[in-house]
Amino acid sequence: MKKLLLLFMISLSLGATAQQEETAQQTRMAEFMAANMDDVWDKAPDDGTGNIQILMMKDGEPIALPVSFYGLFKIMARYRSQYHQSFNPNSNGRFVLEQVDPGMYTIVVEGLGDYKGMRWEFNGYEVKENEYITIEITVK
Repeated sequence: MKKLLLLFMISLSLGATAQQEETAQQTRMAEFMAANMDDVWDKAPDDGTGNIQILMMKDGEPIALPVSFYGLFKIMARYRSQYHQSFNPNSNGRFVLEQVDPGMYTIVVEGLGDYKGMRWEFNGYEVKENEYITIEITVK
């Protein structure tokens, strides 16, 4: 059992170092997710959860990063449970973390790759049932 766990951990670490090569399926998934951000923007869920919308701006314009399965930013939203996901804002600078439980959140967005070292923290943001909140981030 220990050998199996060790092999699994080694394969995970090897996968993490080679993850910048996207498969065609990952690229299609990323394109779908980027297009979906505009479809769900400013729309509240109707299932008792809420959405956290992130709008990323630079020099007064939305940041548009290349569509990629591997995001250049990471969002962490903490309440009773923790949600986290890497992302790239779509062509309109948008990202939506969908279907989070209602509650008072601490939301952290961190840069990865070329954006490493950038970090924004927002405390006390309330996500209400069947509503959304919007956080605007300015990248310098």
